[in-house]
Amino acid sequence: MFFECMPLFSGCKTIRNLSRPNIEKYGEEVFVAGTNRILRCNVITPLNLQMYWNCLNISSYPPIRYNSTLTIMASIEAKSSDQGKICTCMVQYENFVTSTSFVLNVSSPPIIQVSNATVCNQTSDVYLLCKLSGDLNHYGFSQWKHTVNGKFIRKLNGRTHGNISTLLIQSCSHEDVGHYTCIAWNKINRTKYWSNRTTVLTGQDIPVIISTETITEPELAFVVLYYSVPSPVDVQWFRYREKLENSTLYLFSSIKQSVHVPIHRTKIVYDGYRSRLGVLQPLSGVYIAVLKNKIGEAKHYFRWQPGTQDSSSIHLSVTLHLVSVRSSIKEKGRDVITETVRHENYVKYYAAPEEEDNTHVYNETDDSMNASTGQYEEISDNYEDINTTDVHERQYDVTHHYNEIDI
Repeated sequence: MFFECMPLFSGCKTIRNLSRPNIEKYGEEVFVAGTNRILRCNVITPLNLQMYWNCLNISSYPPIRYNSTLTIMASIEAKSSDQGKICTCMVQYENFVTSTSFVLNVSSPPIIQVSNATVCNQTSDVYLLCKLSGDLNHYGFSQWKHTVNGKFIRKLNGRTHGNISTLLIQSCSHEDVGHYTCIAWNKINRTKYWSNRTTVLTGQDIPVIISTETITEPELAFVVLYYSVPSPVDVQWFRYREKLENSTLYLFSSIKQSVHVPIHRTKIVYDGYRSRLGVLQPLSGVYIAVLKNKIGEAKHYFRWQPGTQDSSSIHLSVTLHLVSVRSSIKEKGRDVITETVRHENYVKYYAAPEEEDNTHVYNETDDSMNASTGQYEEISDNYEDINTTDVHERQYDVTHHYNEIDI
């Protein structure tokens, strides 16, 4: 190779076997203020020569040879004030100098760190954190954004303290799972730079019953549509307290089916299930679907009489923390069954139809922090008495507060 030198001293001449310096930036052309970037300058030559950087306050080190290539490395951390400055790699052999330069293009968005992926267990509280760093001047946060499967769900106000935004989700449920994006900005002079970073909130809950149906033709059948995380789900059917089995009287089936789950008033498609009980010789009474996973169980009660459609419907969801539930079903004032279920801590009821759109407010994490709390809409945890005529009555005797359900 040939290279015509730039005369630093008198007596300039042509140097053979020396390539022009080449700079590698290891990343985007734009440098983010406050981050470290590696620079590498290479020349191909068998000659022993000097190489050094003229760039900001970089300290130069002796070049390293890799076969026929000489390399000098550098690490720089640009600031917003370094925008437009020139970085130069200098190569000198005896009295001859050559160089290659580039202009620093510096962007100053905030650098965001968010919480790692978090698991939402039923009724637990979850904190999501977003921390800013970098060449911060005048900065702030926008609302957190909640999405599920790429579909927008809601915006939430985090609790801000300095360069940290905290989002508290109380009593986490299946409606809270999804992706949460922290959005922040940093203003340098008249330019505003934006950044965002997303974390994932996954969930584990009891089976969620989406819908039910009573079919009378060509045969009596009860259908439950639901989804569950985690799976699998153990499905059992009862008539009163008698457990039903596949036989000439009853036929069971369960298939996978897409379900539309309402998540804060937005319907999201999930992989769900459809379970069906076919009754070949119908008897009037109460039929119960019990859906169980490792978190707990959900129940749905069907009351059927010949010549009528399903006249009552009750959802009962029980976690595996239940201390004790004593239930009895009465029909026209006469005791039919009495059963006791023993678990460990508490029970949560959902009465059908469910009420929607009661406001849930995120708690503040620190009274000294000056920012508004986030809000979102959720199905109320409160349950109400359900009254119908001549159906059945169930009473719950638990260590916590409870409501009687009279039907």
